Amino acid sequence: ATNSMLASDGSGNVTVAAASKNISLAGLSIHSQGIRQAFTSIAAAGPTSLSTAYTWIDADCSSNTVNLNLPTAASVGPGFLLYIQDFSGTINSGASRTCVINRAGSDTISGATSKTISSAAGKVWLISNGATGWGVIDEEGT
Repeated sequence: ATNSMLASDGSGNVTVAAASKNISLAGLSIHSQGIRQAFTSIAAAGPTSLSTAYTWIDADCSSNTVNLNLPTAASVGPGFLLYIQDFSGTINSGASRTCVINRAGSDTISGATSKTISSAAGKVWLISNGATGWGVIDEEGT
């Protein structure tokens, strides 16, 4: 474990100092050079079950459709962000290579049961409401 120190300035602000250059909080890494999120490339047909360990996902559809199963909104809590994009432009709906994002249980994704990225370099940015589903902050190629 890395030594770290918390300090308060007396007005409600808290400063975290660490012996190393990294501080990680449930997949969100604060580095001396700025905030970084956990990045994962997923190429398996799946389905791959997502959790808070996944925040920034490259859907690599060069060989097949990638199926992702969201965690329940309640399990990740309100405000949890999830960004999914085809960074390398491998999605090709004509060749049956898309990225399908599936809800968990009875949750919804902006009222739907699933979301599909069907265009090369497409993306979707989701936010959990902490209870019954996910909202779409931004999308392209869906």
